[in-house]
Amino acid sequence: INYMNVIIEKLDDARGDETQKVRVEAEAHMLRAYFHYLLVNMYARQYDEATASQLGGVPYVDYVNMEINKDKNTIAEVYDYILADCSDDVIAGLPDYVPEVFRADKAFGNAVRAKILFQMKRYDEAARYAEAALRYNNNLENRSATMSTSSWELPWDSRNNYLHIGGGARVSLTYTCMSKELAALFSPDDYIRKYEIGWNGLATWEDSAVEYAYPGGLIYTAFSNVIFNNYGIRTEDMYYLLAETNIRAGKIDDGLNYVDQVQLRRIDGYVPLKGTGLNMAQAMKKMQEAKKVEMYGTYNNFIDCKRWNTEPDYRASITRDLGEYGTFTISPDSPLWVMPFPANATR
Repeated sequence: INYMNVIIEKLDDARGDETQKVRVEAEAHMLRAYFHYLLVNMYARQYDEATASQLGGVPYVDYVNMEINKDKNTIAEVYDYILADCSDDVIAGLPDYVPEVFRADKAFGNAVRAKILFQMKRYDEAARYAEAALRYNNNLENRSATMSTSSWELPWDSRNNYLHIGGGARVSLTYTCMSKELAALFSPDDYIRKYEIGWNGLATWEDSAVEYAYPGGLIYTAFSNVIFNNYGIRTEDMYYLLAETNIRAGKIDDGLNYVDQVQLRRIDGYVPLKGTGLNMAQAMKKMQEAKKVEMYGTYNNFIDCKRWNTEPDYRASITRDLGEYGTFTISPDSPLWVMPFPANATR
């Protein structure tokens, strides 16, 4: 955020290719909006129109002076600032396409505004921006190649990444574990689970699950050549956003079709959900389960749960059985859904 503020403040005096100034300023505003969106969803309550103007959010830092105390804005104020920083005018200043997944283009700009409106429950507006993002980039990661390669390859510059923000190195999920409840949602025909073979042809999903399982956990894969996009945005984000907004609007088959398009590239022999006659509640459940698997390793499941927990139809307590360590439950109203400000930030 500080880098973005410096760029915005200093840009008028910068010398060089003047035609780049509009693009660079638009990128800085868009990234500043996106980083604050991440912060307010980690360190504040879920946005609710009835309470957002009373509840504390985070400081919206749009200045360079690092010596002054940063005052906390309300949730409503933070979102107002975010929306101003990712306005239509800002999106218009972005290039139609950039090959670098660390630079912002119109796909990313529209996706940012879509995700923000989505978290505010302005679903119809969010859907329009998600559709716009997909018009610029609708590339989906396809994992079916694992059938022939026996290895899941996901480089950082995959074209399904609108903006990549990950760990900064090529990593696998070797040392991550998921809950037994999430692992149960993975299809036995998941391409990675079914076809990936690890070290010297000796390790499979089931082997690694046994060898590396933590109490209550299961490895997805222990040997992939994968760089996860933990905090960025992918094309898949927009597909699942449109899946939910369409289902909520009663266009159930349209929504399920977005789920199907991703799942066809994840599951061998996948049977589409579209046309199976699911009602809204059933479609939402199928979408939520598929999305939880797809978004493993990113922030999306956390803020989705925060949003769903504010709605009677979708709020749910989450229980984890950790064997000898005990069973733990987090309720929809738990204060643990709001991260505390780190001490080194408040000193």
